[in-house]
Amino acid sequence: MISKEEVKKIAVLAKLKYNDEELNNFSDQFQDIIKFFDTLDKVDTNGVDPTYQSGDLENVFRSDIAKKSNEREALLKNAPTSKDGLIEVPSIIEE
Repeated sequence: MISKEEVKKIAVLAKLKYNDEELNNFSDQFQDIIKFFDTLDKVDTNGVDPTYQSGDLENVFRSDIAKKSNEREALLKNAPTSKDGLIEVPSIIEE
């Protein structure tokens, strides 16, 4: 069983806000997820080739061709603020 303290720790790491009712629901939901993984662990996969997808899809990539571009001024005209030829954005990291 996953304790409320473990759920609180996970919530802090995931930066989730919750109330007491949600805390109880999280605990039950996490327990259901762990039970599901226990069920998956019991599945016999001997002789089954590993796969990452079930369809016959494959990635199709275009050639990566670098091209010169001198559109800096046009780009900076669309930016709300710029400084020294760069787009200026608000700080998001707390010090």
